Amino acid sequence: MPASAIGPALLRRLAQVTEQSLQPVAIPVLKALKLELHRVGKLVKVDSSAASSILGRAPSLCLVILKLVAFATRLPAPAEDGDARLTAKRSLANGAELLLNWLVAKLGASGGNRGLAGPASVRALLRSQALEAAARQAAGAAKRIQDAQPLRQALLTDCEECLDLALFVVGHASINVAPNDAEGITEFAAALAVSSILEHSARLTLVLSSAKAARVALPAHRALTALRSERCCLAYLYCGLVLDCAATVTPAAAAHLRAVLGGPCTRHIVMVEGLAALRELEGGPPPGAPPAGHSPAKKQQLISLLQALFPALDPAHPGPALKPLAAARLLLRAALAAVTSDGGPAADGGSGARSDGPCWVAKRLPDLVCRALALRPWRGPRLAVAADVWRLAAALLGQEQVMGRDLERGSVAASLNLLMVEVGVPLWAANEGRGLWRLPAEAPVEVLAAVTGGALPLLERLLRRAGEAPGGPEHDVLAELQSAEAPPSAWRWDNLLPILVYSTPLQAAAFVATATKLLRRASAQALLLRHSDPATISVELTADLLGAWMEYGHEAPHEGIVSAPARARLAQLLTLALPQWLPQLSRLVQEAAALDEAAWGAEQHGQRQPGPQEPELLLQALYSLTEDVFAAYALVSLDPCPAPGMQGAAHTAGHGGGACNLEAGVVPLLGSVLRLVQRGQPSPEEWPQLYYFTAAWAVRLARTRTAAVRALSNDSPAMAWRPEAMRAVAEALRPTERYRSLVQALDGRAAQLEAWAGGKEAGARPGLHVNFMPPAATWLEFWKPPAEAQRCPVLTACDNPACASLAGDSEAGLRLRQCGRCGRASYCCRECQTAHWRAGHREACGGSVDGA
Repeated sequence: MPASAIGPALLRRLAQVTEQSLQPVAIPVLKALKLELHRVGKLVKVDSSAASSILGRAPSLCLVILKLVAFATRLPAPAEDGDARLTAKRSLANGAELLLNWLVAKLGASGGNRGLAGPASVRALLRSQALEAAARQAAGAAKRIQDAQPLRQALLTDCEECLDLALFVVGHASINVAPNDAEGITEFAAALAVSSILEHSARLTLVLSSAKAARVALPAHRALTALRSERCCLAYLYCGLVLDCAATVTPAAAAHLRAVLGGPCTRHIVMVEGLAALRELEGGPPPGAPPAGHSPAKKQQLISLLQALFPALDPAHPGPALKPLAAARLLLRAALAAVTSDGGPAADGGSGARSDGPCWVAKRLPDLVCRALALRPWRGPRLAVAADVWRLAAALLGQEQVMGRDLERGSVAASLNLLMVEVGVPLWAANEGRGLWRLPAEAPVEVLAAVTGGALPLLERLLRRAGEAPGGPEHDVLAELQSAEAPPSAWRWDNLLPILVYSTPLQAAAFVATATKLLRRASAQALLLRHSDPATISVELTADLLGAWMEYGHEAPHEGIVSAPARARLAQLLTLALPQWLPQLSRLVQEAAALDEAAWGAEQHGQRQPGPQEPELLLQALYSLTEDVFAAYALVSLDPCPAPGMQGAAHTAGHGGGACNLEAGVVPLLGSVLRLVQRGQPSPEEWPQLYYFTAAWAVRLARTRTAAVRALSNDSPAMAWRPEAMRAVAEALRPTERYRSLVQALDGRAAQLEAWAGGKEAGARPGLHVNFMPPAATWLEFWKPPAEAQRCPVLTACDNPACASLAGDSEAGLRLRQCGRCGRASYCCRECQTAHWRAGHREACGGSVDGA
């Protein structure tokens, strides 16, 4: 019979049985019709087009099947000796519902019409009171098994048919209830609670699994009982998903659903099956490899059983619950197993719990983070829970299906933000209006959890992938981190400082190297934008971290903020970062100044519209340079006037002779800063410290580097020291009384620049000594020359000084290729080897004219 003719014929025969359901129907007729249903079901399983053809000619088939199921639930309870006619009717109804499930799955997977299963079918079941009738049947069947003396196979078979009907009714209703239909959810939740169908089904499942039933049941029946336990778990999971529709679940409906999910028999089955699935998934090969012998459908089935553990361990449900620590450890194990086993798409093509494991876990990650935070203080086994949360976040960010979905990706980003900010709250110390992290000698437990869980490699991987593919999902995660608001402050990159301090030297050095490569890739044009851009993450990262580092340089050890061992680790990180980051930041600001000058010229000639007056990121970079980076130059003894007591230590360390470097770097850099501040005109109320530090360094450099400043007074406009720029800064500071002497000094330097511009020698003017707070001398106890610092013994880096390759997830453990001629230089890629050869390695390698 062609598929187009199957639907009408099947519909007609089922309708006849339904209409005659209260009348005697021959058992052979019932068995023959069930065989027909199985034959059609097999056809549908292998041919999706057959499902469309059948329903196209028989659109009311779904309602007829549901009507048949409803009638079957109203049949009398199983008899002690079994009733062949009743068993045949229930078996026919179960065959019909199995066909319906196959039709739904096939049409859903192929994107066909799913109107056959939806809110209308749920309303039909609720109106027929099928849930109440199925619950009464399940309760009666369980009692008959327990009272039967002796227990016969016929009774078991009839009871199993009752259980199948009950599980279909509750499963079909929970799957197809509309998530945005508050009234429908309320009605469904009330029917679930009043009928207790889920609890009665679970109790019947346990009775069928008991030793008494096992002695009578055939081997095939025992295997089917295990499958019914899994179906019970899935029905429980779908009811839990209905509760997750927080926007449309009324308080009354939520109370009903929690009462249903708190049933002892149901939770017992969910725990048993979930733990068995967890053992099976964890007993396979290492993460990334599919478990041996597990098909995608089997893996998805196991993952669904793990997902059912989440509502079962919800402490808000009534009834006994696990201790918070035990529940958190179990859920984290289940989540890690679900992510690393990669369940793949669901067999029915649905969403939510029936989707792949990683995406479902990503939605649950904020709840797991909150469970971990509730366990503080993290000592003993609680520390392992906090570390596992970080590992879970890292595993989720490595999943393509999570990174490709906005909702799941945003959930992971929000969880990371909560971890980074909330974990550091106990370490935050207010000190004379400034905020600093307390850094004791030993890592605090909050930081230790992040370090143990791989927080630094996780963030390094995000940065590298965001730099390699600007605008990709990794950049979206970083952007959401920076835009998220959480007490006591929004995410800032200096939140990483405690993690950097207490990480292994290899991980910290790798992170610094990655930040350096990102700076080399950064675009000066992006600094002129009003908002953050994928290419500017490196500037924000390095500016924040440098600012935090230099703040610690002002703190004396006896103040209790930073211990001597932590200060030593900070200094070691600075010796790695400063020689690499300062030139790149200076380059970016000077290039941005040149671009801004060109744009200003175009505006003056009417060739373009005026751009934003306050590019936020550029102002942040300027503020970091004026407050911290210039102080960092002083730290490495580029300043010819170090603080008393520091000059000898600096020169002893081998950092003297920095005058020419200062003239070549800092003086034109501050000229660019002056021009950018003059052009951008940032609000003095919002950026008072930017104006102050710009003015203070301008006065100091004009006094100590007069020749360099005079040489630049007639240089390119982007770097030139102009009197109008000095006066613009002075005007911004003039209303503030405490800056009066600084403003007078600026006016004097501006007059001096004007005299030089007119070819005159300015008269001697009294200089203003700006008393900067130098970094504490304890920095220099651990300081190394830049050349020695770059030869970090724990990290083997590419020998190309301009390397910007971000291949791989970390700088640690990169495979390098050696120069084939000398064997002394190593490179991360062929491009770096070629570039270094052309940049001068040709001579160092022996002067050969051949390629390296």
